[in-house]
Amino acid sequence: MGRRKAFLTINGKATGQTRAEFEYPLPLKDANQILEHLCIKPLITKTRHRVQAHGLTWEIDEFSGENSPLIVAELETKSDQAPKQKPPWLGEEVSQDPRYLNMNLVAHPYSRWEKEILQSATAFHLKGGESVRKGLKRIVTEQLTAAIDHLSHSEAVLEEPIHEVRKSVKRLRAVLRLMRPVLGSAYREENAALQEVGRTLSPVRDAHALIETFDELTEKYRKEVGDHHKSRLRQTLLAHRQERENGFDRDQQIPQLVEKLRQICLRAESWPYGKVDIRLLADGVATTLERGSKSYQHAYAASLPENFHDWRKRAKDLRYQLTLLEKLWPEVFAGFLDAAKKLEELLGMDHNLVMLRDTILKRADVVDSDEEIRVLLLLIDTYQRELRIKAEGLGNRIYNEKPKQWIRRVERSWEAWKKEQRTKKFMEKHPPLLEVFKE
Repeated sequence: MGRRKAFLTINGKATGQTRAEFEYPLPLKDANQILEHLCIKPLITKTRHRVQAHGLTWEIDEFSGENSPLIVAELETKSDQAPKQKPPWLGEEVSQDPRYLNMNLVAHPYSRWEKEILQSATAFHLKGGESVRKGLKRIVTEQLTAAIDHLSHSEAVLEEPIHEVRKSVKRLRAVLRLMRPVLGSAYREENAALQEVGRTLSPVRDAHALIETFDELTEKYRKEVGDHHKSRLRQTLLAHRQERENGFDRDQQIPQLVEKLRQICLRAESWPYGKVDIRLLADGVATTLERGSKSYQHAYAASLPENFHDWRKRAKDLRYQLTLLEKLWPEVFAGFLDAAKKLEELLGMDHNLVMLRDTILKRADVVDSDEEIRVLLLLIDTYQRELRIKAEGLGNRIYNEKPKQWIRRVERSWEAWKKEQRTKKFMEKHPPLLEVFKE
């Protein structure tokens, strides 16, 4: 075994695929002291191998510990140009992926990525003890990471990863709207980028939604229409879904989407989180409620599909924003959150019924008879009336309070929650002493 050595390495900020790097030798004793007392845990440990390929020297880092079984290959060159020939064992390009930075591998070790993806799907909320600034940055990073990984590890079935990615995109756009006052012109750029990702995935998801809506409608009114699982219309919808899936070029579109999300992730690192506080979030929720109230009124003033669809988008924003804040006062926010979720579900089904109606009218040639068309359209109208009556009642409750009341509620809940967290932390450090007396 050779003599053990220690070095201090300083890496500059990456520009393209290059960055400045400085390395200095350290006494081994000092290095051990730094590792033990100054470095954030878990420590990044890896074995470096140097491999010759096509006249170039590749440095292969084989990670151990918390970051096993990650293996990263790095090529040190004097220019920003990629090599003309790449070895066949080289994998995915990650130079522009911030998740692979050492600072991120400490906070989010590679071995925990899969678990964190699952947790991020349900942990879309501020955590006890973290500031609003840190909380939002964590949430944005988690949602982007989850979206990237769902696409990168998507199997043969597209529906589930597409559904999960679209959920992450919707959550991110809800956060963006809260941050809009401090993002300035960047808001439009980032919102448009996320919209583009969502639009690319929508055709496949919409085709699945049509089948689900048709099945729910015919099951709900089974006595009126009988068994429609073998109807020509349903078979056409199944064929349409297959066409959409076949038309989605996985080999081309998934890498493109992953790259777009990675670019958003890189830009998100420098979003002005430092300007975000609880008042900004409270104002954002109040604005969402105010916009939702107007959409609610417009929907029932003129019952146009586009009005109800616009209201649905506002209800979706409210749902995700309340999810973000739920932990501040679960007993209160959970009730409003349940109402917002139910409202979004009602309006979502209303929108799906609109799409089903349009499909039936456009593809009347595949419906068995004019009578079947008439019955299906009548049932769609009946179901929509039921949905809109329920939605009106929920809207009346949700938008009953003035926006200023919500601003006060959010701010006071935040202050009370912070106090609870400080008390909890103190009690963990200083548990009460129990004395037992014997007579």
